[in-house]
Amino acid sequence: MKNFKLLPIFILTILITFGLTASVSAKDITIMNNSGKIIEQLYLIPSINKGWGDDKLGDKVIPDGGSFTVTGLVVAGKTTITPELRFWDLKVVFHDRQEESWLNINLSELSTIWIDKDN
Repeated sequence: MKNFKLLPIFILTILITFGLTASVSAKDITIMNNSGKIIEQLYLIPSINKGWGDDKLGDKVIPDGGSFTVTGLVVAGKTTITPELRFWDLKVVFHDRQEESWLNINLSELSTIWIDKDN
């Protein structure tokens, strides 16, 4: 009888381990630059973070018409218990030092982000 008392705990553990965490995965996001300008800096962080962190481009740039892929982002799916990993903020800095940013982008539904002249 004691073993049956542990069964619900065991089942819950299995569901949490395999069911809920399966909706969090590493994802690659491609940034397409159609802005008419060169992108010199790119920041992509979970919306819950403070500050922009490190420039994802490093010493690279994204020319107009070019692209850059950010790899290995930990992005939550629609059914996860950690929705804060679903929404990300993006900031780009152009060669003329002008900045543009977009907040709360749902990356669980995207694989490509287009930066256009009209934003």
